[in-house]
Amino acid sequence: GGVQEYLVDIKRADPDHNNALAELAVGGSKMTPVFAAKTLRYAVEVPFSTQQLSIAAKAQSKYARMELVSLPATAGAAAPALQAKGDLAGKGGVTVEFPTAERIGLAIAVTAQDGKTAQYVLDVRRAPPDSNADLGALTASAGVLSPIFSPRIISYAVSLPAAIDSVKLTVSTASPVATVAVEGATTKPAASQTFTVSVAAGATETINLMVSAEDGTQKMYRVRVSREATGGYGDRNARLARLQLAGAQLSPSFD
Repeated sequence: GGVQEYLVDIKRADPDHNNALAELAVGGSKMTPVFAAKTLRYAVEVPFSTQQLSIAAKAQSKYARMELVSLPATAGAAAPALQAKGDLAGKGGVTVEFPTAERIGLAIAVTAQDGKTAQYVLDVRRAPPDSNADLGALTASAGVLSPIFSPRIISYAVSLPAAIDSVKLTVSTASPVATVAVEGATTKPAASQTFTVSVAAGATETINLMVSAEDGTQKMYRVRVSREATGGYGDRNARLARLQLAGAQLSPSFD
């Protein structure tokens, strides 16, 4: 009937104090400075056409909690409602709607197990619209393109032999956010276009290409496609330029 008593003294450890981030990224943006755990403020520039932001983060401590909050874009203004979905630590991060504003303020609040919170502030600004209205490429499936393509040259000629009645032209813009439209075509403006130009024997077709930059700047390129006449003779002019007689008078005068 003897009894031996074992005493277990259970003590709760101090709460974790780590409220720092290990990772922070905003997809498709330029973030300044480069992320560092001790840096709490960042300037984020996104392309002008951005409609949504993708933000992903990871806390250093497994006990810390993360929350994305909206901040006033300028001093004295009210913080706008945050339209976001997803999980900061999830595979795709959080998607934030950014449809019309020029600038928004966001913060990732990291709360440690001890209740202390650190905020990583993101000053998100929309970049100015791109003004590049150049073509980046122009190729012809047949014939000879002259001169050699350069974005600075806006007028080109394609010479086809008599045996070839059409040529496929492929064009693309230098800027990924610009569009090119083929004048008179039913296709919608796009960053690249491929279309066929049919030419009758001995004739010339002119194609106008209008490139529109993101900021509305426009630039027109022109391509003239010529085809030799049947039989390989490109010039149909069978008239004399001069007729003279020696020792006699020509009547009427030569025309």
